[in-house]
Amino acid sequence: MDVGLVPLGPGVLAVGGEFNAGICLTACGLVGLVTGIDISDHFYSPHVRLSYHWLPPAMKNAGTLELDGLLLVGVTFSTQTVSGDIEGVDFHYKGTGTGPSVGLGVGLKKFVKERLFLGIEARLRYAQGEDEYSERVGDDEFSGVDQDWSQTGLSLLVFGGVRF
Repeated sequence: MDVGLVPLGPGVLAVGGEFNAGICLTACGLVGLVTGIDISDHFYSPHVRLSYHWLPPAMKNAGTLELDGLLLVGVTFSTQTVSGDIEGVDFHYKGTGTGPSVGLGVGLKKFVKERLFLGIEARLRYAQGEDEYSERVGDDEFSGVDQDWSQTGLSLLVFGGVRF
């Protein structure tokens, strides 16, 4: 959700907030099918967003398209588990990472009615922090903190909305 702050050039500077969540389905599922290793990876990221909503001058007559650029700042909480059996040795790993995150994105909205729109955004996100982990390999157990945890992601969002 964005709230327009001030008109700036041919657009509007806005601030807002959002909550992102993601889960690894395709790649993790494919690895599981090929190897028999079960991988689960998901994250949650509350972000503050600063965005610029720009209507290209050539489109002002149509009034139906809007380009957006955005900057995200927040925190990411991530959990990953990997478990399976390799050559008769059972193993299980669980890591929980937490750290500040930033992101950049671009988007396009198409207004289907005066206030209703459909949109798409592409975003690049980066988070870095600590990862607390525990693992078991056979009868041996380990745990610790990885100071170099990081997570990157490229996401594509498709959405609908209402402009008030």
